[in-house]
Amino acid sequence: MTNKIMLIITENCNMNCVYCYEHKKNNSTMPFEVSVSIVESHLQQIKQGDKWTVCFFGGEPFLNFSLIERIDEYIQKQHPVHYKTLEYSLITNGTVFNSKIKNGSSIIKI
Repeated sequence: MTNKIMLIITENCNMNCVYCYEHKKNNSTMPFEVSVSIVESHLQQIKQGDKWTVCFFGGEPFLNFSLIERIDEYIQKQHPVHYKTLEYSLITNGTVFNSKIKNGSSIIKI
């Protein structure tokens, strides 16, 4: 069984697509403490050894990549056993993805 946590880490986007469902774009971002609270509440329901996924989306999640890195670091340090069965997914328009994100992060696998 795979468990999924979805985090809307920003409402900001660098595009204005006519088909986009997000009509309230702004610069608000999810506070780190809120993301930790969500992860912690979900981890209480996940059994050791179960696969689980954290999905980042928004707006454009790469506009808040620093939060993605902080969440990854937190889970790695606080929940090393659960970290072994963790996968990440990310919904992006791909326009701000760059070599710094690709090469500077251990969580990006392409």
